[in-house]
Amino acid sequence: MSRRHMTKERQQARRLVCVLFPARACQMRILVQDLGVFTHIQPPTNGIRSRGFSIPALLLSAVLLWVGQASAQIWTQLSPAGTLPGVRADATAVYNRTSNSMVLFGGVNATADLNDTWILSSANGLGAPQWTNLIPNNASGSPPVRRGNTAIYDEVNDRLTIFGGDQFGQKLGDAWVLTNATGKAGTPAWVQVSPSGGPPSGWPTSR
Repeated sequence: MSRRHMTKERQQARRLVCVLFPARACQMRILVQDLGVFTHIQPPTNGIRSRGFSIPALLLSAVLLWVGQASAQIWTQLSPAGTLPGVRADATAVYNRTSNSMVLFGGVNATADLNDTWILSSANGLGAPQWTNLIPNNASGSPPVRRGNTAIYDEVNDRLTIFGGDQFGQKLGDAWVLTNATGKAGTPAWVQVSPSGGPPSGWPTSR
């Protein structure tokens, strides 16, 4: 069957929208996959910019959404209350669906690596978003400052686990757990873990 004679329903079922967030967080691209062909469509214009950077399709790190019409996807910039975390790159962020909150850790600003922990309530924009600083930068008991670490989140037990990262050019291989990560069931606290067998070695250690 030729592409020309395919039904409208089948064509819509084969459309795939990829929202791309490259590692350096300074650009965004939206691609639509229609029958295996990637086409660049117009990105949002409300404050998001693209530098025209291109990556082969098979190498892309993307959030994939099955949709009927690409034009239905709309970006909305939030204006949270509270003290803002400050601009940064290479931070860790995880989302808790039950509490509708996002936990943010570390990263790097214009002058230094960071190890502060923040929470954004009403993170999906439904409600009144607000930033709260759970653990200040350089607080006692926190992991050393870092950027670009690996992270996973246990939503059931509200525990955030991080590994490795980069600290002033030094590659790290330590692991930490943040208990009560959203602060809903108790005070958040960092605990360093020491798994048996030793950490992975080599470059990169955490990306």
